[in-house]
Amino acid sequence: MLCFSDLAVLAGAWERSRQEFDDELRTLCKRLELRKQEYTRECRKLAGRSARVERIFLRIWGVDDSHLEGRIPKTRERASPNTGDARVTRCDDLAIETEEREEMERAIAAIANTIRDSPLTSDRAEDSALERDRYTVFAPLASAYWVEHTSTGFRHAIWKMETFNHVAPISIRALQFLGNITDAHVKECKTQMITMPTGRRSWRRQKSDCDVFLHLKYTSRVMEPLSIRKMINETLARIIGDDTATWLERMMIEWTYNASIASRLCKPVEVFCDFNVAQWMEIYDPEQCPCRTRRYADMRSPASLNLLQSEGHTHVITIDSSVTDNPLMQGIMNSGLNHIPCMALDIDVAESEVGEFLDRLMARVMELQELTASTRSFLRRVILKKARAKMSRYKEQHRHVPAEPFERELEFLTGRFLICPTDKAPNTPVFVCKNFIRKLAFQRLSGPEFASIAAPPAAVVAQIQELCANLPERIFSVFTADITKCFETIPTDNSEDGLPAAVRFYVQSAMQVRRERSSCHTIQIRVGDGGKLWPSWVSDRQIEGMGTMLFGEKDICWLSDWCIADSVLRMGDYVWRQVRGIPMGLACSPIWCDIYFFKYAMMRLADTGNAHLIPYFSDTFSYVDDLGAINNTIIRDFMKKEGREADDPCWIYPAEYIELKENTEVIVDGGGCKANFLSMTITITSPEAGTFITSKHDKREGLGFTPCRYVKYRSNRYTKQALQVVTAQVAQILLLCSEPHDAASEINKVVTTMMGNGFAKDAC
Repeated sequence: MLCFSDLAVLAGAWERSRQEFDDELRTLCKRLELRKQEYTRECRKLAGRSARVERIFLRIWGVDDSHLEGRIPKTRERASPNTGDARVTRCDDLAIETEEREEMERAIAAIANTIRDSPLTSDRAEDSALERDRYTVFAPLASAYWVEHTSTGFRHAIWKMETFNHVAPISIRALQFLGNITDAHVKECKTQMITMPTGRRSWRRQKSDCDVFLHLKYTSRVMEPLSIRKMINETLARIIGDDTATWLERMMIEWTYNASIASRLCKPVEVFCDFNVAQWMEIYDPEQCPCRTRRYADMRSPASLNLLQSEGHTHVITIDSSVTDNPLMQGIMNSGLNHIPCMALDIDVAESEVGEFLDRLMARVMELQELTASTRSFLRRVILKKARAKMSRYKEQHRHVPAEPFERELEFLTGRFLICPTDKAPNTPVFVCKNFIRKLAFQRLSGPEFASIAAPPAAVVAQIQELCANLPERIFSVFTADITKCFETIPTDNSEDGLPAAVRFYVQSAMQVRRERSSCHTIQIRVGDGGKLWPSWVSDRQIEGMGTMLFGEKDICWLSDWCIADSVLRMGDYVWRQVRGIPMGLACSPIWCDIYFFKYAMMRLADTGNAHLIPYFSDTFSYVDDLGAINNTIIRDFMKKEGREADDPCWIYPAEYIELKENTEVIVDGGGCKANFLSMTITITSPEAGTFITSKHDKREGLGFTPCRYVKYRSNRYTKQALQVVTAQVAQILLLCSEPHDAASEINKVVTTMMGNGFAKDAC
């Protein structure tokens, strides 16, 4: 009766120590005979236990259970575990291990405490125990050993067995071994989730214990062998002593890099702002446009004619890097806009950068400051000598690494084309004729959303993780939709349906709650190093000091009104104000969208006396113009347009401003539906049972071209840090994919892409 968990636990014990392995082996040997007896007994009783649980479910749901007569063995009534008013949750009937049982009991107790005073139980005191038990009866009945042994008859395909109500055949300790997770890691992970006032769970950002943050510039690939912290610690230990081991504990060392090619290629200011409009209009002739030459004949797009019908000519809109005939330039641009061109392996430049870093280090670390000047100088020389030796050996072995000069044809390209990121593939450059994009911009500015003004313009951020953390255990319906033109159509006037009114309502409500909870209800913005802003709550009696700004309720509303009213943009030497809608590029625009849609969803239901419908939206999520609703069967009623009455509870969005377009897919065989929300795909496998699977949704698939993904090996970046993208992607995949084969497939895609980018297979 050995199972996978036993082998994994033994393997973990072997890695820790021989003594622990011997202890685990002796313990396992003692359990095997007992496990055999328990397995025989379980096979005899499991059918009756499963039938008993099924009857409980059926009676809760009010469904006939007569087909179970004779299948449930009669058992002797046991004394209630209740003691006084304290309800004790029992999991003794569940065939799970001790650690898992204790964890489940704690979870059930927490759920029971949460719902004890809920509307489901408070109105019917006589049935309170039964009502609370509704939330605790669904639990694995069969042991991991039974599941693993029985699944061999199905080639380990557990999902093909009679019921999906089985615990995965692996114990917590085995899982810890496979993930190389210690008990301390598990406890720490559980503390990372916080419960919001709304009841939803959210990830808590981990606070850094570092006091000193220093950056070392990665000048070229010659710095690849440098592990600067290790090198400094080894030198300090050898020269000063072992007491220096803690000197750098509270210091964070990070790499900084040269600018990517996007900073040299993407120049929207030069295209849209830094030119004389009158002079350009005078000399511009569509027939003489540079992109009309024979060289670009295959790159001119019919889409340009559809977008700008008055032009009468097609223009270049392409992702083809052969807009330049320089092969080196083509290779650099094909690497993606995030590519950093490789530099010459110059040891002197790298050594100088390390020397400047050491100077900053010795000025910031208190223990190093207390050393004598001669000692600090000696340490500096030793570290630089060791660094130079490492870099010299690396250069000797990698003489073939070429530099990538990036100046050729740069002016030619940026003079003719606007080079910008592609939608849904931001690292892939698209080349657009500069004259065409200017004409298209002027056509857009001539619409009713903008008004020309004389004055120049004044100088003026984990949704998907929250969604994963708050998915319910059962999903019976799913709905997703796009809010079309949500930025352009939001009214910005002072009417009841305007954005300023929604912002004022939200700010006033938030500040009222803040005043009820704390005396600190003024926001202080402190300007830190590099212009970084640090917000905090302070008392309303706080005095504004140097480098700080204070914002009360009225200040926030005024500032928001000013930003809405003064959304201006410049085209050449002319200025326009946006008079309808909100600017897509403004940092606060996504927040404005959330505020506006919240007010016209939840608050309208409350104002029309339909607050009882609000719980239907408990599992509804939105991000800017994407809307996703789970277990909300009435959501489609909110999309109707005809025959609306003023008191219609389904009319939560002003129809003249907001339009919802559903993009939920119905599975062909009618067995469920599928919906994509942000980076997740939710597929309902059984609408009756509420079973579902989740997988990763990649909007870049099906674009018609192969986008640039992640970073290239030959990019001028520290290789170990560049490979962290694999860790980040795998973490996201494991969070999004509920099926092992889906996760394995997505991880394989990441590894394949990184290998295609030049990284070694073993490194990935």
